[in-house]
Amino acid sequence: MSNPADQTSRDAIIYDTNTSYFVEAGAGSGKTALLVERILTLLIDEGVPLSSIAAITFTVKAAEELTNRLRAAFTEIAEHGTFSRFGDEVRTFDHPQAKTRAEQALAALPGAAIETLHSFCLRLIRMYPLEAGVPPQITTVDEIETSFATVNRADAVIDLVDRIVSDDPTAQDALAELNLGIPFENIKESIAILTEQGLKTADIEKLVLFMDPLWGVLDATVAAPLPSIQFLTRADLESARREIQEWVDLAPGDVVEDKLFQVKVDPLIKELDRLIAEDKPNYDVPAALGLREGNAGNKTIWGVAPKTYRDRMKEIGAEFERKINSPIVRSISVLRRLIATIVRDNAQARRRTGKLEYHDMIFLADELVQIDYVRQELSENYRMVAVDEFQDTDGVQLRIVDAITAGKPGHRFTVGDPKQSIYRFRGANVNTYLSARQQAEKRGELLQLTANFRSDQEVVESVNAIFGEMFASVESDENDPTAPLTVPYAPMEASNSDSGFVAMLRRPEMNSGAGVPELCEHADIISAVKNAEVALSDIAVLVAKNETALGVQKALREHGIPAITEGAEKVYKDPEVEELIAVLRAIADPANGFVEVVALRGLYFGVSDQDLVESHRARRMGSEIAEDHPAIVAAEHLKKLRKRAASMNVAQIVEMVIDELFILGHLARPETVEKNPSIRRVLDDAHAFTNATNAGLSSFLRWAETQTEGFTGVSVPVLDDGTDAVRIMTIHASKGREFPVVILGGLTGEKDRTISHGLHPETGVVEFGLKGIGTDGLDEFKAFEKLATMGENVRKLYVAATRAKHQLIIPLEAKLTGGTPTKPATTYASTQGKYFYDSLNPDKDLIDPRELFSADAVALPHPRPQIDAERIRATYNKNAKDAEAEPPEMRLLTATYFAHAEETAQLAAIRQLGADEGWLTQTTESFFKTDREARGQTFGTVVHEVMDYFAKQGDRSDTDTVPETDTVLNVVTTVASINGLEPDLIDEASSIVETFLNSEIVHAAFAAPHYSEVPIIGTLADTAFEGVIDLLYQDETTGRWVIADYKTDSVVTTQRINEYFTQLQVYAHLLDMDVCRLELLFVDGGVVRCITRGPSD
Repeated sequence: MSNPADQTSRDAIIYDTNTSYFVEAGAGSGKTALLVERILTLLIDEGVPLSSIAAITFTVKAAEELTNRLRAAFTEIAEHGTFSRFGDEVRTFDHPQAKTRAEQALAALPGAAIETLHSFCLRLIRMYPLEAGVPPQITTVDEIETSFATVNRADAVIDLVDRIVSDDPTAQDALAELNLGIPFENIKESIAILTEQGLKTADIEKLVLFMDPLWGVLDATVAAPLPSIQFLTRADLESARREIQEWVDLAPGDVVEDKLFQVKVDPLIKELDRLIAEDKPNYDVPAALGLREGNAGNKTIWGVAPKTYRDRMKEIGAEFERKINSPIVRSISVLRRLIATIVRDNAQARRRTGKLEYHDMIFLADELVQIDYVRQELSENYRMVAVDEFQDTDGVQLRIVDAITAGKPGHRFTVGDPKQSIYRFRGANVNTYLSARQQAEKRGELLQLTANFRSDQEVVESVNAIFGEMFASVESDENDPTAPLTVPYAPMEASNSDSGFVAMLRRPEMNSGAGVPELCEHADIISAVKNAEVALSDIAVLVAKNETALGVQKALREHGIPAITEGAEKVYKDPEVEELIAVLRAIADPANGFVEVVALRGLYFGVSDQDLVESHRARRMGSEIAEDHPAIVAAEHLKKLRKRAASMNVAQIVEMVIDELFILGHLARPETVEKNPSIRRVLDDAHAFTNATNAGLSSFLRWAETQTEGFTGVSVPVLDDGTDAVRIMTIHASKGREFPVVILGGLTGEKDRTISHGLHPETGVVEFGLKGIGTDGLDEFKAFEKLATMGENVRKLYVAATRAKHQLIIPLEAKLTGGTPTKPATTYASTQGKYFYDSLNPDKDLIDPRELFSADAVALPHPRPQIDAERIRATYNKNAKDAEAEPPEMRLLTATYFAHAEETAQLAAIRQLGADEGWLTQTTESFFKTDREARGQTFGTVVHEVMDYFAKQGDRSDTDTVPETDTVLNVVTTVASINGLEPDLIDEASSIVETFLNSEIVHAAFAAPHYSEVPIIGTLADTAFEGVIDLLYQDETTGRWVIADYKTDSVVTTQRINEYFTQLQVYAHLLDMDVCRLELLFVDGGVVRCITRGPSD
């Protein structure tokens, strides 16, 4: 394969380690492979220890990928002294210590600084806890607990504001401690003004949630001067009156007949005269004073362009409005200082306790590296700090990296692509990147990677043509410090000679106004999917918003096309979860009759509207109603739930409601069983909330509201089991991935709206408004935000388009607007796809999909190599198919629970059924004790997840393919860190896994057709069951199936073995396949002890 045109830059990245390169890497350029090779040069050729390298990634997943690539590279070099590059090229390391250095790097890999920036900052803080102002032992708080805490902190601010309004003495004490520099009475007056203006608790909460993760950059906000209060006085009115009268007096013509005079000037003079006659100390001029801009006036009559006077009238109006609103603007500024100060104080409290949230790590590390000797020591310790996805950084993160690497050539290495900067909602600032880029270019450190190894020729050329123009069209002003900087477009060069295919679709009926945009777009997507000659799982529909993804999924499924969404289904927007939340609201707020009605008529109480009307009418008329009336029964049930909830914490309340209303049973039907993870997630969140806070149900519900908004809400977990179905996801979710066929969806939807609050682009002060009146810099912020949003929208479309390998389909079905009865519309509506229309020639570039695609094409899932797994799923879905008429007491149980739970009437009935039908029997195995100590549930989880990993690594028929000890240890270390297993148990877990892997029974299972972590769902005796089979494999002698279960018990009793086999017998029965054997696999004395029985022995 010939070298790409940018090979010189690639060689410099790999071999020139004494220059701090700023690499601009286009989509599909292979940047991660180059970063790996630069690290290899430092470690293997130059002998730099891995502990002196920091590689900072944007996501945990990216860190894991880089770690895995390095592990593979170190392993290969340690064994052969070579490294296999892309294609058939091999890099040979000639240094005599190359293999030894690779072995050393491999050993050091588990503790290497290959991690996200948050983790790297935490590493620095732990190195210097005293200097960072934290205790020696610090703990980190995960995102879910942080979100709980933030909502609680917002509640605390709201409570303080309430106490200020009510003149509570404790509020004065609290404000005195904050040292705001504002008298209490002024604060109280400001809040009263804002309350009259319409301030709501939601406004305060929004500001706290915005400022909380930004506490480290709030100094400018706290220090921002409070604007003075100005009044509109009689002198102001008189001055305006004189100026306007001069226009009339100096006009060369007769203004009386002029429209500008009649409509604007004369009415304004008369209104000013009326106000001046009132002789008040200050005025509140009505908005309809006549100062609006218009287009009337004759230049000959006035002697100047009428626009000059119209503009001046507008300026006068703005001056009047500024003075009238100044008390409100000052009050908003007081509230801003109050909240910012509280947010900073909260952060300092977390610092003192050592309980750190993610954003704390960044800001504390930023403060830390400003200490001279700390910065010097870190600079000497780290030979290279590499930053991937540098376009998604911000000023604080850049400052940290610069502090460690400044003045050290080759110590900093950054890789990014400004065209892919799409994380502004997380604080990423492309201006930071572009400013750093300008400095790097001046120093001669800028390198550009333009070769694209991902996409076919036509895809690359089309993306260049479209987006080259689209990026150039984004508005900016290089001379305005408050304007976003322009992102340059560097054309890509296709390294793949295959032709590829790109089509931009539009139906003629859209031009005549007869088409419905969303329906036409869905039709385009369906046609493209049906005609794509690839597996459905090779097709990705990429959209900007989660709601759009769900709409596309529905349209595809309605046409018989399997489709799954990734991350689009928000847990707290799930209808079944919303119904649960409705019940919880009714419990939390018993005085609110409306929420009670919503709960009673919902899914889980199921009272009809007619029954509710009858109950309401009976209460109103004072007439009797039967005690067993559905509305009365449900209301009484709700009352009992409220009474019981009074003495419970949040987790107990949620668990009680789920249990009492048989919610999991309601959802056990085949068509709704997939909703179970969402309900379980709510329960998990309730437990986490209870563990993290002392707050009650109302606070939990307030937090749940925040999970329905934008990018913040938790998503329904998606298990991608290889199902042949179209993938639908947001553009953000597609970042870093590639697909054979990409279809852009949602282009008929509205453009993203700009946010109403944020940091001023130049001063860094928080700007926000209330009811159209805002802080002094709000207008400048909004102007910046409008341009920044436009630029990011273009970049998101670029990211989406560059995910395509072979085919890129772009449906463009927006409405045409601006037409009249005599003139056809020619302007495309302002939609997500508007940027495409502005960059294309509609007559030349747009194709009618009916001319391109066959209407007879049918989308069929491609045959899967694991066809037996499909039969398994079909079988246990079939088991639950007739469950629609299940009794209300139906509950979803796990097979594990059934096996180990104390006997109940329900469980006894199921056991009797199993005994009668012959598939459930007891064992007489003897008690035994292994040579190990009990290690708990987390230990077992780690072992199971690692075994699942190796089970999916392909054919193990060759003895040489058994993983090496170091490989096992590395995987266990990674999984252990994810699950929080104590470090001193990692070696033992590795030993257990290695014993399993080297056993004859597991080795034979992995060599045969096998499946790991197989989900089971079905019904027994009208009870829904679920579970997971650790290992299902085919016996090579009989061709029948074996169910195996890994066990990490230290003490094994006869009862415990009976319970385990009961669990496996349930699996075998629900599986409804030809199962010949059940196996329990224990590790004892360094070998695997297998206890075996038939499925119904």
